[in-house]
Amino acid sequence: EKDLGITIGNKLHFSDHINNITNKASRTLNAIKRKFRHLDNNTFLTLYKAKI
Repeated sequence: EKDLGITIGNKLHFSDHINNITNKASRTLNAIKRKFRHLDNNTFLTLYKAKI
């Protein structure tokens, strides 16, 4: 169940929420990697931190 942007499993654990957040971050990271392959590491990290 998702309330106020937080997903909580049946046993009131936050593992579902953490999995959702890490999956979203991973998808974002991969999208930035594909789009901006030519960037140096510092610029890439700045983009990633700004997006996440």
